[in-house]
Amino acid sequence: MYNEYMLTFLGLWLIILTIMAQHIVATVAHRKQKIFIPGVIDVNLDSKSFVFRSDRVFKNSLENIIQFIVPVFLAFILGVNNIYLAILVWLFAGARIGHMCFYYIQSRGQKFKIKRYFYLFGLFINIVLMMVIFLKIFVG
Repeated sequence: MYNEYMLTFLGLWLIILTIMAQHIVATVAHRKQKIFIPGVIDVNLDSKSFVFRSDRVFKNSLENIIQFIVPVFLAFILGVNNIYLAILVWLFAGARIGHMCFYYIQSRGQKFKIKRYFYLFGLFINIVLMMVIFLKIFVG
């Protein structure tokens, strides 16, 4: 049974690896500040600061991951089609990576608003996943 869901698990692994990378980037950026206080981001930083944006993208991922991973495991337990589930997980992983990349790029002062589309795409995937779970529970 687990082998059927290997693509799903690999997608989840990529999502978690991405969040770990974001954590490392945020930590390194924070520690390179002239005045470094562990766990405290300078309140004077704004969206043009890479320190601010790297911290924000990491926290944004933490805010979004629970509402995705829990339904994925619920879908797994319910026996949702492994191919459909893998597609949703990989699309979500791509959406989160795209969101992260454009969040980082925007910190260089460039006005990329594309990140919001990646965020909305991830949200859409989450909604689709919840509908798939609903159908699996009530339709079979």
